[in-house]
Amino acid sequence: MEIKNCDLKIVFDAGKGSNYGGLVGATSKSAEIRNCHVTGTINIVAAADYAGGILDKAHGGGALIERCSFDGFIGKTGHNRSGHGGIVGWINCSDVIIRNCWTGGEILGANHGIGGICGTTMPNSTIEYCYSTMTITAGHGIGSIVGRANNNANDKQTSANTSYNNVVRKCIAWAPKLESWKSVTVTGNHSGGSVVGSTVRNNILEDCYRRPDMTISIYKTAMDATYDQENANLENTLVWNFIGDYHCPYHGKAAPADATVSSVAKTLGWDETIWDLSGSLPVFKK
Repeated sequence: MEIKNCDLKIVFDAGKGSNYGGLVGATSKSAEIRNCHVTGTINIVAAADYAGGILDKAHGGGALIERCSFDGFIGKTGHNRSGHGGIVGWINCSDVIIRNCWTGGEILGANHGIGGICGTTMPNSTIEYCYSTMTITAGHGIGSIVGRANNNANDKQTSANTSYNNVVRKCIAWAPKLESWKSVTVTGNHSGGSVVGSTVRNNILEDCYRRPDMTISIYKTAMDATYDQENANLENTLVWNFIGDYHCPYHGKAAPADATVSSVAKTLGWDETIWDLSGSLPVFKK
């Protein structure tokens, strides 16, 4: 399946069940989505799992989502379900690539696995050269780029599982605020992180930057603190301030105080045949 060159403005209500995407509900085999842009609102009016600004669920085979954007609102006032993302809600298969995408707006009220680009990933997925300015208020497993990069809510961060190999590289986490509506920390809840909310040791996390004045409020605890982390790969695994079994955030590194998303993108070597970096926020070239 190939979808390309779409511009949509949407407003719709998502009821019970799953597979609510601004452009595509779910893919069942290999798919390519290129140069598609969605603005508008996905109202979660009942307990709906999984919602994505472009694609809700990648399922049954690899997928490529490239040069796409979503700018709008996903959610409701209340605590609906899991797996919401600005571009993709839930990656439920391997070999998915999200590249050169951006999101803006807000995700509100969801439970866990909530990310500005992708909510939750399966193993062997890659997210690169993306940025998000979305404000997110959710339960747990919250990240400006990826909510949960650990496949399964039951997989502890100390797991010896070596099959993850998710890649998040050269992304820019520019959310002004990430906030949990949960009031207490428990070991069964996932952490929140500037770039990735909850990851595992066996992922590849490289060259990502966060907004220097980003506000994180997760369970109103010491987990609210952000800190710089070195690149991580299968040989040099991620180091974090360990708190519990499911608390493994990736914050990347703070951008300079006077940085813009475009200046950070230039530092990271983003492709200027794709991106116009002349303003404070990158935009796609025609």
